[in-house]
Order: sequence, then structure tokens, then C-alpha cells
Amino acid sequence: MLKAGLISWWGWLQLGGRLFTSVGSAGASAIPRRFVLFTVAWCVFGVLNLMHWFGFLLDEILFPSYRRVRVSRPLFIVGVPRSGTTHLQRVLARDPQFTTLTLFDCVLAPSIVERYLLTALARLVRPVASRFQGARTRFDEIHEIGLAEPEEDFLLLLYLQACFLTVVPCPDDPHSWRLSRFDDAFGPGYRAAVMKFYHRCLQKHLYYHGEQLRLLSKNPSFTPMLESLRVEFPDCVIVACIRAPEQTVPSQLSALVPALALLGAGMPAGHFQENLIQMLHRYYRKIIAAPDVCLIEMTDLNADLAGTVTRLADFSGHPMTEAFREQLSRLAAAGRQYRSGHQYSLADFNLSSLDIRQRFADVWPLSVATSGTDS
Repeated sequence: MLKAGLISWWGWLQLGGRLFTSVGSAGASAIPRRFVLFTVAWCVFGVLNLMHWFGFLLDEILFPSYRRVRVSRPLFIVGVPRSGTTHLQRVLARDPQFTTLTLFDCVLAPSIVERYLLTALARLVRPVASRFQGARTRFDEIHEIGLAEPEEDFLLLLYLQACFLTVVPCPDDPHSWRLSRFDDAFGPGYRAAVMKFYHRCLQKHLYYHGEQLRLLSKNPSFTPMLESLRVEFPDCVIVACIRAPEQTVPSQLSALVPALALLGAGMPAGHFQENLIQMLHRYYRKIIAAPDVCLIEMTDLNADLAGTVTRLADFSGHPMTEAFREQLSRLAAAGRQYRSGHQYSLADFNLSSLDIRQRFADVWPLSVATSGTDS
């Protein structure tokens, strides 16, 4: 963890420089807002980093046996963004045989010490917090957010500056874009340090929640890390969610609009949009090349949830309990009635179905509608 700690703090200093150089990337009118937001975010992240690494140090003193926890046959849900990965994760997380990280675990309490302390504190403030449970934001229509909700644990890699999310405030940052080519763009030393840190975090999670549980992880951003994941977790099971590019591209671009608006930027366009489309193409290519992967199309997930999850369970050698099968049937029935509020179209981004089909012809020969609604 010492090497990871050095990477983390050096990365925090570098992040400050990247944020500073990105202040003007959305135009002069957005500079005041971006300067304030970036300064606050960088300082808050520094405080969190300090708190977490102090927690990691205490873990080594108080709970050293966590290192003996085996992360056995973890199930990694990867794939292209906006392809049903969140839905699949939250369905599988209802199976008590799985454990998955929440937003609380990733952002506020990645260490064992923090889990114990903040969980105790949460019990005290729960009556007050419950008053705000009904509040919703624009982000909820795209990706429902909650501290207790299962979340993408690639957020843990924020502490090593290995989380692709930094591309949103820093759209011209080469390091952030290199993360979308992780296996190919970084040397073995850096890749090993990132994977070892992630492995330690999963061991801590299982130590706290129960070593007998099976780890469930959902991260489309892990798609460019598939080779590194297999090296670190040789017995892992990989599930890749996929979706037609004509829907994936506008859905992903549209999903970024609220965050960009918060930062004073406009719609994804120009160099930023082009980089994202190229990144998505690499994701499809990476999935096609990956061996021994269970592919799940979003259309199948929506039309036959129970059958799709059963096929996944068979592939991963995961026995489903009768109670979970019954719950799965109820979730499938409710899912058929669900309609997302996230609306999008290729035309919103000056793109056409023909253009996307041509650009993705080598990885996806199917043709679908040019606009849609996420389910």
C-alpha cells in the first residue's frame, strides 16, 4: 500500500494542476464558476484522501488479518456504458449470496475503520436523513444516486487518479483519456499498483461484510482493464453488457449533459465528443476480443430479465435460491412496466444513424432506431 499511497498523493497534486489548466476550457464566462467548483472539489478531495489513508494505516494496525481474505470468483459486470449494467447489478445485489459496494463504501468509507465509525454515526443521524429521501435531481433520471445504493466501485480508483470520471472536468487531459486504454496505455508497474490497491479494498469490504459472500462489481470503465483484472483475479467471472451503438452513443453523450451544465460547459461536442465515440468503439472491440465472457444484450435484459439472469447464473456457476427466483419474477414483472425519463436522440449531437453504423460496422453490424428511451 506504500506505493499506492505515494501514487495517490502525487496524483492529488497533479489533479490540482489539471483542474487549474482546465478552468478556461468551457469559455471565459464559465471561468468564475469552474474556478470555485474546482477549488472546493480539490480541497474536499484532499481532506477525504487524508482521512482515507489514515483509515488505511489504522486498518494495517487494528485489522491486519483482512489481508488473508480471499476474493473468490468475483463477478465483474463490464460492457459499454448505458447498456443496463446498473440494472443488472442492482438486481443481482438482491441475492444475499452477493455483496457489492455502495456509494457510501466507495466515497466515504473505503477503510474498515471508517466503515465501523461512519456506520455507527449514520445510525444516529438516520432520523434526520430520512426526511430527504424523497428528493430527486436531474441525475436520477439518468442514474439513480444514493449513498446506500450499489455503485460502480471504480470510484475507489479516484484515490490513485485512475478513475476515468476526471475527464468530465478536464476534457483535454491526456492522462484521463489514457485510462480508457488502461491495459495498452500504461506500464506493468502502474497497472499492478492500481490492481493491488483495488484488490486490498475488496478484501477490506469482504472482511467487514463477510468472507463467505461473493463479490459483485459493476464498472463499464473496467472494460479497458479486462486483461489487468484477469491477472489480479485469475478465477473471476466476466459479464459484458452490450447495446446497439445507435443507442449507446446518444445515451452516453446525453448522460453527460447535467454534469457538464453544472460545470458551466455546453453539450458534448467537437474534440470531446469525438474522443468519447472513439472510446466507445474501443470498448466494443475489447469485448469482442475478450475470451470466456458472458454477453448480455440490453434488449434481452429488458424483455426477459428472469431468463437472462438465470443464463448468467449458469455461466458463472452461481446457484440461485428459491427466494431469489421468486423475487426475480416480481422484478421482471415490475420492469416490464417501467419507463425511463431519460430521452435522447442522435440528432441532438449532430450525428446520424448512418454515420454511427459506418463507424461501428466492424464491431456491431446490427441496425436499430436512431432515438430511444432507456429502460
